Amino acid sequence: MHMEQTETANISRDVMDNSETPANSRRKGSLNWDREKGNYTHEWADIAEFVVWQQAEEHAYSIQFTASGNKSAPKGAMWIEQRYFVCGRQDSGGRKVYQKITESVRKIGSKKTGCHCKIVIKRYLHTPTILGRYEANHDHKIGLKNIPYTRLSNDT
Repeated sequence: MHMEQTETANISRDVMDNSETPANSRRKGSLNWDREKGNYTHEWADIAEFVVWQQAEEHAYSIQFTASGNKSAPKGAMWIEQRYFVCGRQDSGGRKVYQKITESVRKIGSKKTGCHCKIVIKRYLHTPTILGRYEANHDHKIGLKNIPYTRLSNDT
């Protein structure tokens, strides 16, 4: 009888060890799935590391990222949310209600160019690890020539 209980316990443990968890899952949308599919080309240990990387990218190329939205995970998903950041020179996409009566002359041209540069990050349930996709193609000059179109911090 004791031997049967031990075998049952071993079988139960083996079944539990083979069960799917968020950490070992390969289901669509899980961390491992996203890593293997290669849709996310960047990885950060946590949100703080991502923010440091984002700020370094902004500083290096004199660009600015703006949060443009997020998407919550559907029920039962292996992830929490996706966040979207766009280049500060991208159009907002909203419908324009206001119409100018006269054209004014600007010293500096419009900041908005429709730039396609964006960052998408994905957060997961079981880990602080963040995966991200960075499309760095700008349709405008970056670096010193972009500074007039970038909001500078008070420290700068």
